[in-house]
Amino acid sequence: LRNWLGVAGVVSSLGLMCTLLCTASRMLEGMATTGCLPAWMGTQHSKYGTPWIAVVISGITTIFLSFLPFASLAEADMLFYNLSNILKFVALVKFRFSHPDMPRPYKVPLGKVGMIIYFAFPCVLCAVSIFLFSWGSILCGLAVFLVVSLLYGLRHPLQVLWMAVCSRCCGCGASDPKKRPKEKGSEINLTEYASLS
Repeated sequence: LRNWLGVAGVVSSLGLMCTLLCTASRMLEGMATTGCLPAWMGTQHSKYGTPWIAVVISGITTIFLSFLPFASLAEADMLFYNLSNILKFVALVKFRFSHPDMPRPYKVPLGKVGMIIYFAFPCVLCAVSIFLFSWGSILCGLAVFLVVSLLYGLRHPLQVLWMAVCSRCCGCGASDPKKRPKEKGSEINLTEYASLS
């Protein structure tokens, strides 16, 4: 029984790893579709329809991270998880202010002030839990967070620069999002983002 439990644990871990690689690659594909990442990162396989470049990038990143200590990986994971939760809560409240009259399949039954008070508590909990980590993890995580935020804010100038370099080097215009053919389902539906706010 002990041996069978060991085999089951290995198979379960392998399945979990494959699931994480697939979900992470779809996130990269979605960011490439919306213009937050270069368009080539969302390239799909001609036969299977999978974002194979994003899968390769996720796999290489996972292999690199596997050499780091487990405690550091756990702290980094929870750090970015808490930061992402804070961003979600802030975006939810901001969307209620910027699009208050948009039809929503489900709406949090609170007003604007109620939304701020309601989501302030989990934001404070996430912020407090972040400062329970080691200072090295906090500084590294905040540095990565600031760099990513800066790149996101400069995504349009960087995209223009990338298109200029591509057109100068190889004369291709495929990197221009206006010239790329839109894939089915790539249009952003603003109502979906408002559905839970």
